Amino acid sequence: MKIILHGGMHKTGSSAIQNAFGAADDPAYDYGTGNSHNLSWAFKTMFPASDKAAAAVARRTNFDFEDLQARMLARNTDALVKSTKPTMLYSAEAMFSQRAVDPAAIKAFLEPFASQIDVYFYIRPPVSLVQSAFQQRLKSSGRTPLSMDSIWPRYHQVLNNYKVLFGADHVHLRPYIRANLKDGDIVADFADWTGLPRPINPPKRNNETLSLEATAMLFVQRKFGDGLPLGFGSALRMNQAFIAALHEIKGRRLIFAASLLEPALQKYRGQTVWVQRQMGGVDLSEKLPAEGEGISCEDDLIQIALEHSAQLGLLEGHDKPTHKSPDVQALADRLDQIRTRCYEETQKVLDAERRGRLLTELRNIKGLGDLKKLVPGRLRKK
Repeated sequence: MKIILHGGMHKTGSSAIQNAFGAADDPAYDYGTGNSHNLSWAFKTMFPASDKAAAAVARRTNFDFEDLQARMLARNTDALVKSTKPTMLYSAEAMFSQRAVDPAAIKAFLEPFASQIDVYFYIRPPVSLVQSAFQQRLKSSGRTPLSMDSIWPRYHQVLNNYKVLFGADHVHLRPYIRANLKDGDIVADFADWTGLPRPINPPKRNNETLSLEATAMLFVQRKFGDGLPLGFGSALRMNQAFIAALHEIKGRRLIFAASLLEPALQKYRGQTVWVQRQMGGVDLSEKLPAEGEGISCEDDLIQIALEHSAQLGLLEGHDKPTHKSPDVQALADRLDQIRTRCYEETQKVLDAERRGRLLTELRNIKGLGDLKKLVPGRLRKK
């Protein structure tokens, strides 16, 4: 079969692509297997870039990594073996992260099943990308310093690696410019670009960008509070619930100051020039904020979080903002309490889902053999 890999980048409509194509039932293609339509977590599990990357996955859950990896690889192997469709599609923004995913491992796994593998990346300009990348790392990786060196896109290192491994003719790059999208829609554009059928009535696009104020709150919680939930099975769901709650804090858009951006633009100019040439000379330059505008350091984020901390009253069960936190530690403690509340609510939902599944299974029992499958081993012996 033909295999299509979509590697993002972040904030280029990837969620819309994943939800639309992942949910569609089309005779032309199957969609890869993971915990959700976003296959980043599955790719980090199956193809970690290093032992450190594997350990990072293991810390997020209470599962043994090797067992988790083996089960995910088995699920996707089974899907590839059983598929009767001409194309298999995978979409995972983690493919753009050198530290998270190993492209050589992806190729080694997929090549035995493929007559052809094509890789697609939408390329976002560096300034807008680092602002989104900073938010994304806060959401998913915990404590994240405000350092341009750690989040600036390494276009050449990442993309040239794919070109070497998969062949330059099979790695496709397109600038992410909303005004140039087919019908103004990323799903339609991706379908047209890859030759896949356009999904009918795809899910509506959700804006997942946190406001500046919410980002500042998250930064404080990650740096001064309990940080990212780790080490238990529902940790990922707990984190998602906390992030969803922070979306209720509305406000401005996160913008980095020119004083923070200009040194990085000069330092990594070669990276941008290289990727522009790969796309036929497309200009990825962007207008920088005026002097005095934007976030220039971590202290700016902390001050914004404190100034707007009264908005947390809306997440604490009140119908309007309440009081400001007196200092950064008091604010971090308050955010941790909200995170705990999110955890408790998430557990209620998970418990209800488990009860529902168990009741369904009990209703379908046809004999003692079926019942034994549902009963833990120690009870089965009794």
